[in-house]
Amino acid sequence: MSVAIKKLPKSRELLSRAWSAYTKNWLAFWKYILPLVLGTIVVQIMMAYEATILVGGVLYIAIMVYALWMTVVITRISYQTMEGKAVNEAKAKENAWNRFWPLLGVGIITTLITFFGLMFFIVPGFILILMYFSAQYGVIIDNQKVHEAIYKSVGLAAGRKANMFWTLLWALLLLILVAFVIFVILSVILGALQTTTQADLLTTGNSIILLIAEYLVIPWSSGVGTGMYLALKKA
Repeated sequence: MSVAIKKLPKSRELLSRAWSAYTKNWLAFWKYILPLVLGTIVVQIMMAYEATILVGGVLYIAIMVYALWMTVVITRISYQTMEGKAVNEAKAKENAWNRFWPLLGVGIITTLITFFGLMFFIVPGFILILMYFSAQYGVIIDNQKVHEAIYKSVGLAAGRKANMFWTLLWALLLLILVAFVIFVILSVILGALQTTTQADLLTTGNSIILLIAEYLVIPWSSGVGTGMYLALKKA
């Protein structure tokens, strides 16, 4: 029998708090996101040409490694801001590289489990996503080991899955909508600047714009995720 569970914050509250944290601390976030944006743009351009595709592939691997490290730092900064604390970048970066393999491990395990859950059993697949939602945050924020993070994530979600589902669903839909609007606006601008001699770069340009749109909402979405994790721990 399930015990009485404290209600989690609504999507509107999470989004509002995360947006406020983002706008007040945008420089702290973008100090780490900007190198990823620039590196990704360079990779996209290099991969578009056969002469530089090999170098582009090597650079892509380096960018992915940096992206994992950045995820640790950005998530910790988000958690600090969602707790109402001042940003402490030194603490956010403390032992960040030590979280690389645990974060990769928990990501692989939970992704595989939820993938097969979604492939064969749609509803149980979504339940698995909610059960393992907190695992990456446990690894990053509380320095948990892979098995510990997965086990505690399941416990945090117990009795709260329906509440989590609707809260995260509406927040996710709004974030996707915002990213899509940004993409459309930037695509229109690109199309207006496009010339007939540059037409072969349109596909690459759209890929870069899509990535920029996604990166622009990363701190906001990170705030929503860490805010939910914080709420689950306090509930």
